[in-house]
Amino acid sequence: MFENIKFGLHAELLHNRGYHWIWGVGPRDERPEWINLSWWNEREPSDFGTHEFIRFCRNLGAEPHLVVNVEGRGATAEEPAAWVEYANGDTTTKYGALRATHGSPEPFGVKTWEIGNEIWGDWVRGHSGTPGCRCPGSTPWSRRCTARG
Repeated sequence: MFENIKFGLHAELLHNRGYHWIWGVGPRDERPEWINLSWWNEREPSDFGTHEFIRFCRNLGAEPHLVVNVEGRGATAEEPAAWVEYANGDTTTKYGALRATHGSPEPFGVKTWEIGNEIWGDWVRGHSGTPGCRCPGSTPWSRRCTARG
């Protein structure tokens, strides 16, 4: 099946939705299951986390595109900044060291990030309604992320 995806898709960049990234790292059997309020309260097992997504992208020959959680379930600007450090920081940083303990000592080198996931409807957290304004209040998120990555 993977070969069908790889050769049928020809993807150059793959998007991973925003969520509390920390739920998707570490041993899979120890990750929390959570309720996705945006998808009819579906249960999410956190099985396909950061490492799995990065490996999937690399195996396809595609660049990973990670989406940071904004305004959802207590998200703060510190959370995505920590994820940037986890993905791209060296092992002398707090989250780069955590990534190494999870089996990936080398930084992932994620180049593109998105603040907020699919913020296109007025019912979605972070929607502005103003053309050209992607996500009001995103400045603290982008400043923290750039400082870490």
